[in-house]
Amino acid sequence: QEQAELWDLHPEDLDFIEFKISEEVHTINMYNRIYIPEKYRFFFPLDNKDFILMTEYGAIKTHLSANGYISKGLRYWFSLYGPLMPKDTIRINLLNEDSNQYQLIYHKNNSVKK
Repeated sequence: QEQAELWDLHPEDLDFIEFKISEEVHTINMYNRIYIPEKYRFFFPLDNKDFILMTEYGAIKTHLSANGYISKGLRYWFSLYGPLMPKDTIRINLLNEDSNQYQLIYHKNNSVKK
């Protein structure tokens, strides 16, 4: 019981993650990728295993790279919703753990884009 309280995140209890875009947006926008903070990487399949990221425009087959980026398949998404700016928010919902389906919700300047 005491040791369980050392961690602020319990992976089995989460069905979404949410974080703000960092101040370093130049390479994120230039290379069409989303950086996942290290403390949230457990949320995704590891070892470059593909998963489905549902967006408003459609499904993207992608993966989390070893250095924490989702980039595969995001070029068109960035052309529609980019550029990402500091303090914008990314929320990723787990839709189906068995089939590795997630949903990307992007909040830009207090207006919601999915």
